Amino acid sequence: MKKNVCYEIIARPAKSDVEIKKFEPYFYELKEKFNNHKVKNNPKEIIDIRLSKDQDNAIVIKFWSEKMLHFGHELQSLRRISEGLAELDASIVTGKSHVLVTVNCVEVSNSVNMEEKLYTIEEIEKMLKSECGIKSENVKIVLTKGYDLTTNPSGRNSKKDRSHWADNVVEQIYLNTDRSNIVKKYPRKRSSGEYNFSYIKFGINDKGVIYGLVSGKSSFHCMYPSDVWFYEFDGKSKKKLEQCMIQNNLKWYEEKILILKNENVLDSKEAYDNERKMKNWFGLYD
Repeated sequence: MKKNVCYEIIARPAKSDVEIKKFEPYFYELKEKFNNHKVKNNPKEIIDIRLSKDQDNAIVIKFWSEKMLHFGHELQSLRRISEGLAELDASIVTGKSHVLVTVNCVEVSNSVNMEEKLYTIEEIEKMLKSECGIKSENVKIVLTKGYDLTTNPSGRNSKKDRSHWADNVVEQIYLNTDRSNIVKKYPRKRSSGEYNFSYIKFGINDKGVIYGLVSGKSSFHCMYPSDVWFYEFDGKSKKKLEQCMIQNNLKWYEEKILILKNENVLDSKEAYDNERKMKNWFGLYD
């Protein structure tokens, strides 16, 4: 869809005795269901659903719309959120189908360059372990501090820092596996012997807050210590990521990454799927 107009709605339950906070554990699921439902006529994409800090017993829904909405009908365009809340607890419905009422609605931006929500490393780890259907033991925060991962890993990379880092990570997350025993098979197939994984790289601002930036897919084998790379920008590629980092005063956080282990380490398709899911869940860049 074309992200042309962004709105932020503050809404509260139509029934005054309903506490919206009890539905907070389901906000992420509601957002995902809404975004996965495709429509042709003026599609929308929810960026975030959260409790309001300024209004009592209210939620904030921030979303993109392809077209401008009629004034007063913004919440109606998100009726699937109300329907989702009603499915969780039918007692919140008043009248025929009234669930939420608008407190306020503002047009945040009509530019696709508007800053979207960035998720902190703590938020991402927590959500992956508790809200995304991922086994918590497959979510690993891995140290990169003390290793130089700033060199281009293309081709054969025998740099000792990268190899030592890969050896330690493999031993850590694959239960004392020695990387020298992971042998890639040729010709390349979907299950080619290498250990596949997906990952998230982070950025850090001048206040020390760490945000997720990039999701990727990589692998380990005896001749390959992965292509995880804290690269410099050349002004030609990855312009959106570079712009995001400039706007938010971020630089690469080179001390840790998050690795999401495969259920089947030999399945590269699973790792690519996880990379795509994390990109969609947390608004990450390639």
